[in-house]
Amino acid sequence: LLAKFEQGERLKNPAKQVNDEDYIAELRSKSYIEHGTDLECMVCHDKFDQLISGTCEVCFRKWALSTKKR
Repeated sequence: LLAKFEQGERLKNPAKQVNDEDYIAELRSKSYIEHGTDLECMVCHDKFDQLISGTCEVCFRKWALSTKKR
């Protein structure tokens, strides 16, 4: 999924760099969002009312940015 997104962006406009916020938003839009109470992030293990693919917003952002090619 990530490779398809990155490859698609390069094919559309090879000179265009996707900014961090757009990159994170694109990944978030393709992720499962879970709502509830006392949901535990599988990375930091803190409790939240919403998880993105099993992670809190902070951990999701760190992961997403770690996958972005610079």
